[in-house]
Amino acid sequence: GVCVPARTVGGDFYDWYATPDGGTAFTLGDVMGKGVGPGMIAAAVRTVIRSNVDDPDPAAALRRAAVGLNTGPTDTIGTQFTTCFHARISPDGMLRWVDAGHGLTIVRSAGGASVFLRSGQLPIGVGTGWSSDEVALRPGDSVISVSDGVLDLFGGSLDSIDRYRDFVTGRDDIDVVVSELAARASQSEQEDDVTVIAVTWGAA
Repeated sequence: GVCVPARTVGGDFYDWYATPDGGTAFTLGDVMGKGVGPGMIAAAVRTVIRSNVDDPDPAAALRRAAVGLNTGPTDTIGTQFTTCFHARISPDGMLRWVDAGHGLTIVRSAGGASVFLRSGQLPIGVGTGWSSDEVALRPGDSVISVSDGVLDLFGGSLDSIDRYRDFVTGRDDIDVVVSELAARASQSEQEDDVTVIAVTWGAA
């Protein structure tokens, strides 16, 4: 994974860590706005999601994050919201995921086909409840999640998402996907944070 912030402090974040069942959890989030305020919210959301490591349901982590930030009339969220993709991969390759208004996560099969994981659920700070979905991964399948700043690297137009998917489909190695996106983002000043996290599952 990598994050190239548009400013010194960005509103994007990513994370990954081991789960008690021997699997892996990973997260990518994008807080509305840039600078110190969104950066503080990003840190808080990331911390609360990680603290939910013992619960096998990814959606529970988002519910906990929303409750933790909503402290009353002067809550931390205020007028800001956070789109977020959070998932867990079990040792047998089951991907359990939840998407809070993010919509930029691809499952790329070992054979090269790429499919977006779609969800109609709302961002943290807007929605009040989330539920998880499941996808069975095969050895060599990858999960690649990006922030919307990545789409600016592909023209920022309506067909940018198709160009991005073609980019992912044309590269077998997720390390190449991550490094090339980081290189593109670093070539010139970006208006938005550019963040990507990628995971390939392989059976033991």
